[in-house]
Amino acid sequence: MGEPESLNIAIHPRPESFSDRWIEYCRAHRIPHRLVDCYRNDILEQVKGCDGLMWHWDQKDYMAVLFCETIDVLSGIRRLQGLSRRPNLLAFR
Repeated sequence: MGEPESLNIAIHPRPESFSDRWIEYCRAHRIPHRLVDCYRNDILEQVKGCDGLMWHWDQKDYMAVLFCETIDVLSGIRRLQGLSRRPNLLAFR
């Protein structure tokens, strides 16, 4: 058995939320990660090459809900077209 494959995690930072801890944890454990802005229209390009996206958003925030649904739909289209590196990149709500 070889070395386990390294993960690359995209994190949408939101001050004073769980994302602060996620970023700190990744830095402390040298886990590859990048900070992304889920509200930008190039979010799929930002997460290209990543194995997962961590975004702590408030379900009462209508903009976050709208953007999350859009990302979910667009990533599904990319999976169907075979453009995503990892077919198991999913959004959970």
